[in-house]
Parts: sequence; structure tokens; C-alpha cells
Amino acid sequence: MKRWLLAAVLGAASCSPPGTEHVGATWSAVTNGTPDSSDGAVVAVITADGGPHCSGTLIGPHTVITAAHCGVDPTTFSQFAVFFGASLGQAGPTLTISDARLDPAFDATTLDHDLALLTLREVAPVAPIALDTGTLDASFVGQSVSVVGYGVTSATAADEGSRHVGQARVSAVASLDFTVVPAPSQPCEGDSGGAALQMSGGASTLVGVVSQGDDACVDHADFARVDVERATFIDPYLASTAPGTAQVGQKCLYDTQCKSGPCLQTTDAPGLWFCGGSCTKSSDCPTRMTCDGGACRYPLPSPGAPGWSCSQDSDCEAGGVCIRNPSSNGQVCSVRCNPAQPTCASGFECQSTSSVDFYCLESPATPAGSAGCAAAPRALGDAPALSAAVTVLLLLARRRSRSATVRAGCRD
Repeated sequence: MKRWLLAAVLGAASCSPPGTEHVGATWSAVTNGTPDSSDGAVVAVITADGGPHCSGTLIGPHTVITAAHCGVDPTTFSQFAVFFGASLGQAGPTLTISDARLDPAFDATTLDHDLALLTLREVAPVAPIALDTGTLDASFVGQSVSVVGYGVTSATAADEGSRHVGQARVSAVASLDFTVVPAPSQPCEGDSGGAALQMSGGASTLVGVVSQGDDACVDHADFARVDVERATFIDPYLASTAPGTAQVGQKCLYDTQCKSGPCLQTTDAPGLWFCGGSCTKSSDCPTRMTCDGGACRYPLPSPGAPGWSCSQDSDCEAGGVCIRNPSSNGQVCSVRCNPAQPTCASGFECQSTSSVDFYCLESPATPAGSAGCAAAPRALGDAPALSAAVTVLLLLARRRSRSATVRAGCRD
């Protein structure tokens, strides 16, 4: 058995930004399958550079279900997007992921409860697929399902990226998943998170999500059951992220989630959005918010943005961490940074803490009457060049020193 997850380099976005058309190379998918232009709600989860990563299924206007082992989680979702279209080699809408949630019971070792839910910032361009309302039992064995995904056509191929569909036969039903055998198709690498569809009432419904299978992609594949996860995971998430569920001042994932007013992006943390009601004065807004340009907004730092007081990582924006501020000994939200290429927001500097990592922290106040370090006399020739060289040497020394502390994920 193996986990079907494409190796992907997660770096800075270099493709067209989410919400635009994607253009790429030509790929194929699903063993012994055929090109699929009809299941538009089965989507590709792509990396920041536009490459194929996993598959998924649209189950609501703003919600995609995929496999938890794909690694799109609350700390990494900004590095991925969702592509709608038959092939990454053709133009198609690419939408922003604004939230990700793993099944809380997911076990990365056994792949039990291998489900994740993604929320899209923009409304999907196609209709979602309904979740099957039945409960799977022994009578499901022997039935045929359509398997759909963007994976490779065989274990030795490198042709992922196009949506294909094929037929498989259910061979076993367990408490959390079911197994299929080729008839003649089955999922393969890159199909993780893809769909098992069955006709119900004249329409396709989702009964399972691709989880894992044999290395050669010729013997069997396992699907996480949707029916057993609805009450504990899927339905509660859909209810909590439904339109109109966010009040003014609360975080929002898309515009119509706000009960009133727009979903506004903060100026100090691009990943943070809050519902901002209309106002004429600050007293029209909830506590801690002010009226800014006719809309209620938080003064900086925004809740969860760098500089915001915190007690744990979950208090901070996605990708942010709660660390000790060396200058104040208080706990604040921050993000990691590279001192050689700092990307901190205005008013913040890339500073070292007592650990080997660097974080964006508020710039130290310049004492009155001081011109700061710019007033210091220069020596030893080209000071900027020397400073850059020292920075590189410090970085190399720090990198060599990152051993058990880094592997354990320790930080201040």
C-alpha cells in the first residue's frame, strides 16, 4: 500500500494568481480511463507554481473535499489553489483557497479518516456534486463506481494533470473506507482526493474520496467513506462556513459569509479577512473596531496579524506563529523571515530570537535625538558589502547548527 501524493516543491507563487485562467502543459490520468469533460465538479488541487498536486470534488459553492494526506492544512493552504477544467494544459479558472480543515480524527500513519475540506474565496464556476445520502453496507460490494481524478495513467507514467474517468468494482466495505478493484480502471498517483461517484436519482453523487492503493496501481485502491464522516466532520464544517454565518468583526472566508457588509482584507496580513459593516462613525462598529472609509475595520495590528498579542499559534493568521518578543518578553504573532531577503511589512524588521530562526518583529524605536545606525561612522571600506557578507556567513553558521532543535520543531 502506498500514499498517492505527488512530490511537489512548495515555493513562492510563480504562476498566474488565483482567480485567473491557468495555462500549462498536456497531461493525462486514471488507469485505463478516458478523458472526462462532464464531471466539472471534480477539480485539481495545484501548487503555487501551477503544478498538479492532488484531486478534489466540489461539494458546495465554496467547498471542496479532498484527502487529508495531501497536506493542504490550516498552515499550508495559502501555498495551493484549486483549478477548474478538464486539463491543466488548457485555460481554466483557478480559485483561491481561504481555509482548510483536516478531519480531526485523521491518522497519518494508517490514513484512517483521510478527509480534508477546503473553502474557496470565490464562488465556484460549476455546480457542486451532492453527497450521497445513503449508508454503505455489505450490499455495496460488487457494485460499480466511477473513479475520477487528475493522476497518472500508470505507476510508471509521468502524465498527471488531465481529468480522466474509469470504472471500478467495489470488493470490500470497512468501517471507515471501502476497497475497489479495476474494472478495468482504478486511481493512481495524483488521484488522491479524487472521487468515487455513483448514480442516485438520475444524478452523480459522491460516495468516497481516493485515499491509497497498491504501488503498481493494478490491484486495488481504498476510498475514505463519505457517509460515516458527515455527522462528525463534513456537515458541521459546511454549517459553520455557510453564507450569513459571520458577523461584523468576525473572520470571513468569502463575501457572502458575512451576514451584513463585505468581507474585507486586512492591510497588514494578506491572509486575514474580516466582515466590515457599513458605518459613519466608530460608535457604529463593534468594540475595538473603528469606522474607516465607511466600513468597520480593526486598527493595526489586526487580530492575528504580526504584532498581535497571542497565547498560542491558533491565535495568529494562517502560517503565523506565536513567539516571545525578545524586546518585551510578551507573546506576539509573527511570521518567519530570511534576513538576507526580508519581506516583513512596514514597521517590522527581520530579527533573530534566542533560537536559530528569524521572525518579523516590530522595529525598535529610535531614541530621541539619534539618527540611528545610519549615523555610525563607516570603516573597512564598503560597509554595505561587508554587512551582506557577514549576513551570509551568519546564515551559513546558523544552518549548520540546526540539528535536533530544528528537527523537533522547537522554537521560542
